[in-house]
Amino acid sequence: MERIFPCALLACIIEGRLPRPQELEYVTDRVLREAFGASAAYGRRHAAALARAALGGVGAVRPEADAVAA
Repeated sequence: MERIFPCALLACIIEGRLPRPQELEYVTDRVLREAFGASAAYGRRHAAALARAALGGVGAVRPEADAVAA
């Protein structure tokens, strides 16, 4: 049984870091398979964008987010 959240995503969150290239590829492949049914290149570009969004925000804090929270 496959996990709900990919191990790559959990590792980035737990370690507070940006994804490694192979982790980004893995999540892209999974998004492509689960969200786009492994369709053509159009789906791959969108899957890669979703994977970057899911993994890329883990290590970055926006200064304006801190101002809103204060």
